This record gives sequence, structure tokens and C-alpha cells, in this order.
Amino acid sequence: MIGLYALAKDPPVDVSAHLADATTSLWILLAATLLWVVVRFDLWRRLWLTTTDPRPVALFRILIGIVALWSVLDMLPYLTLLFTDEGLFPPHVARMRFARDLAHHWNPEHGFEHLYDWYHAIAGRASLLHLGNPPELVYTVFGATIVAAILMILGLWTRISTLCCWFGVHTLFLYAPLWHAGGDTVLRIFLLLGLCSRWGEAYSLDRVRRIRTTLRAPTATSFPALRAIPAWPVHMMLVQLTVIYVTTGAVKTGIAWRDGTALYYSTSLAHFYRFPEQVTVVSYLQGIGLLPLMTWLVRLWEVGFVLALVGVVLRGYERAQAHQQWPQLARWRRMIGYTLNVVMLWATSYLAGLCVLYYFPERFALAPKQAGTLIQGLVFCLPIAVVLGYRFLRHHQGFRAFICNVLLGRRLWLGLGLAFHFGIEVLLNVGLFVQVMIAPYAVWLRPQELVGGFRWLASSPLAPGDGRRPKRTGAGQLLRPLDRLRFRRPLPAVTIVHPNNAQAVRQAAYLRTWDAGEVLRFRGEQKLESLHAQVDGQQAPLPSVALTLCRLFPLWMWLPALARVPGCRQVCHRLATWVVTPPKLDIADRAQ
Repeated sequence: MIGLYALAKDPPVDVSAHLADATTSLWILLAATLLWVVVRFDLWRRLWLTTTDPRPVALFRILIGIVALWSVLDMLPYLTLLFTDEGLFPPHVARMRFARDLAHHWNPEHGFEHLYDWYHAIAGRASLLHLGNPPELVYTVFGATIVAAILMILGLWTRISTLCCWFGVHTLFLYAPLWHAGGDTVLRIFLLLGLCSRWGEAYSLDRVRRIRTTLRAPTATSFPALRAIPAWPVHMMLVQLTVIYVTTGAVKTGIAWRDGTALYYSTSLAHFYRFPEQVTVVSYLQGIGLLPLMTWLVRLWEVGFVLALVGVVLRGYERAQAHQQWPQLARWRRMIGYTLNVVMLWATSYLAGLCVLYYFPERFALAPKQAGTLIQGLVFCLPIAVVLGYRFLRHHQGFRAFICNVLLGRRLWLGLGLAFHFGIEVLLNVGLFVQVMIAPYAVWLRPQELVGGFRWLASSPLAPGDGRRPKRTGAGQLLRPLDRLRFRRPLPAVTIVHPNNAQAVRQAAYLRTWDAGEVLRFRGEQKLESLHAQVDGQQAPLPSVALTLCRLFPLWMWLPALARVPGCRQVCHRLATWVVTPPKLDIADRAQ
């Protein structure tokens, strides 16, 4: 019911004729879904109540933390003007304009009338600054948010720092959201989902502290492995990004999106474009038909992004089948599950038909009733045909690989997303919208891909003509930036050589806390008295190769570059020596 009224435009559409039918369909859909969860709880548990590797979401924590820090620092020059009672909006004006529910449940003299009124205030998009915003309070919230964002990026007291960062961003952005462009809402949603996740289990100082504590224990015998985290917040992040894209694509129903002029107008507006000269360029691209094609492609990509989520589920199903981990259930449970799926599909198709019946554009030849029947049939029959067709053809290896890895693959949909957002960043000034939308892409990556990415960062580009990198001449020199990304020098073979005693083994294990690219290898030698590093066959004490080792560690790979700056080499070498030198353990070496 709410959804049908929410679709209404101006003038509102009267949907009362089918309101009872729509409500009944929604109840049937809800009941069938709950019964399906009970009957096929094995699939529900596999989707939501399982664990996953923490590294992708930990990388996302770092990226979204940088975006949050960047967005908050961007407010600094206008902090007094936009947020304090000395600026544009006094508190009573901001309360009435942006948090009207707060005015009904709170007043400056008596506060909240009931204890539960704070919930209504939060639900009404209230901000802490709506209660009062003297400059001292605003700058305190601003500074605390910056500190919390930095601590969240570093992964120090991650759960508390994430909560403080989310609260600070929420407080600042909701005070007077006139100047925001939608990216602030995405940022707050993902920070809230991150608060529900345990994204401090990897790439964090919390993990470093935990490892050090574990290795100091006299009973420690091995390096502690990564702890798996609950998967449901991570899966919710995948669903959230999909919902954002599909929703924004579905509401692009205006004439500008149909005739292919939407991108032309948006890139030509004076308050959006990066530089005035680009108007001539986009006019030429519109004239040759490239920009209309991009307009239609963008909308198709947004609406079809749900296929990327379907691909994640389908690849998980295929992996479970390949490893014989798919649950074998009684036939009656599977039949009941299939029946409930059909009921849910019927209810969804009926609601889709009602929506088309009331909101079908009049410019088409079909009557609304005919269009509603057609859409209802398509929504009901097409998913069944696709599922049956895939199950019939999935035994063909080439077909299965094409569907899972190409048509529904992450490279296609995320690659188009990167190209789309890169174009927005180049042509349009929309704040940090691009950065906040690209940051969640990290959650879609596999841990092995992160390891390969860190190794790539630690490598260096080959010189032209060296190895497989070709020498470019003429117009081919335009490809040199791509050659630097593609042709890389192999990483040096690094082995940490340690004495064969418990204390030395634990000290060597400390270096693995920085080794996100899994580059280091370890070997014990009885004759050694201290730790050494063997780099490309040359063995030396750790302090003498400290900068070389730091180049392999993602957190510290900036040190070798900074060491090239005149006057910084000695300081960087001391810091690198501290990084690679394990602390002495204050425990008895029982192995001796």
C-alpha cells in the first residue's frame, strides 16, 4: 500500500480500486517468504548465517574511512557559516525546516516529555546540533569526528571509532542537508552497516595488538590465523549497493533519458561542469551520437546491476556443487520450497501488473490493462524460463563459464561502474559522490585478488624494452601509461631466516602482521643468533634491508619513496628499522 502511494506523482494517482487486492498480495508474499525460510532454512543459513574472510570488508573500512575524513575536512572552511548558531540557520530554524518531528517531541525549556521521545527524534532525521549549536560544540563534534575517522582507518578501537565516526558524520550532515548531493546518505548507510560488521579483524592495529598479545603467551605455538567474521553485514553491503544502482536506474524515466540527452544536459550545466570548454566537446559527442549511446548504456547498466548480485549467488552455488557441499534434502521439502517460490513469484508479478496498470505511459499503443497483463506474464514466466534453461544447459562447461564469469561476472559490471564513475569525476563536479560509490566495490573482491593487488603495488614497472614491455614510438607512446600498469618487475624473493628456538620464531612471526601481500617466506637455521633477511640470495641483518622490506608492506611502502627526498633518508631508515625489528619477548624460552 505504501509502495503504491509512493509511486504517485503530481497529480496523485487514485489506486483505491485495487488497494485491497494489492494488500492481500503483499500479505501472501510475506507469508510465502516466511514459510520458505522455515522449509529451506539450509539456504537461508547459507545466504546469511555463515562466515566470511574479513579482508575485503577491512579494505572497504579503510576506503570509506578516507572518504568520510575527506568529506568532513571539506567542510572546515564553512563550519561556522553552515553549522553554528552564528551562521545561516539558527537552531530553531533548522529544527522547523529539517527536523520537524523533533519540534513535536522536544523543546528548549523542558526537553523531552517522555523517555521514548528520543527515538521519534532520531527517526525524524534529527541531529544533535538541532538541540543547540554554539561554535564550541560544533568544533568539538567536528574534531571528534576527524579523530574517529582516522582511528577507524587505522583500525584502532575499531568498533568504538566506527560508532563515533558514524555519529559525527550523521550529526553534521543532517543539520542542514541543503548542500548535499546524495553521497552523504550513501556514506552514512555504509558506516552503519560497517558498525554491524567486524571489519577490524584485518588490516588494523587492533589485529596487530591481538597478534602481539597472542605471541607473547608462553603457550603460543603458531601464528594466529585470520578470524572469520559473520557474513550477513557483508552481504547486506552487496545488496545495498545493488539497490542503490537499480533504484536510481529505475527512476530515470524522464524524456531526457529516453531521447538520450540526459548526459548532455548534465555535463553542460554551469553548476556541474568542470570547465566551460567541455560544453563544446560534449556538444560534438552529442551530435555524433556517442553521448546518447552512453546515456542509454548507463541506464541499462544501473537497472541490470542486479545481475552482478545474481552472479555472486550463482557462483557460490556452483562452487558448492563442485565441492559437493550443497545440502541434500528430502524430496518433499524441495517440492514445498519450489511451490512457495512460485507463489512468491505470482504475488510479485501481480503487483508489477498493478503498477503498470496505473503508471503506464499514455504514449504507447498498448492500453494500460493490456500492458499490465503483458508485464505480469513476463515477470512470472521469464524467471522460470531462465532458471529451467540454465539448469538444462549448465552441464555444458563453456555455457556455464560464460554465464557465471562473463554475463554475470564482476569484471563486466564493476568495470562498467568504474568507467561510468570515472567519467563523472572527469566531467562533473558532484562532490565526493564518485568516491563514496566506488569504495564499496572492495567488498566484491576476493581475498586472493587483494593479495595479488598488494603484490602489484609493491612491484615496480619495467623500463621500455626491458623484459616483455615493448618500446613505443610515435602514436604508440600514448599507451605507455598502460604499459607501466601492465608490465611489472617481479618482486624480490625475500626469506626471513631465524634461529630454531621458540622466541626467535615468535619474533619472526611479528613481521607477518605487515605482510598483507603474503610475500615473506620463513626458514630456520640452528647456527644463527639473530634474525636475518635473505633478499634475492643475499643474506643480511634486518636493519640493513629495512627499507627494502617496508616496500613490500602496504602500510609502510611509502617509506622508501619518502627516503629519496633530501634530508629524509635517515629518519625514514630509523622508522623502517623500528618496523622490521621485532620486539623482545619477556617470556621464558621453554624450547631451550
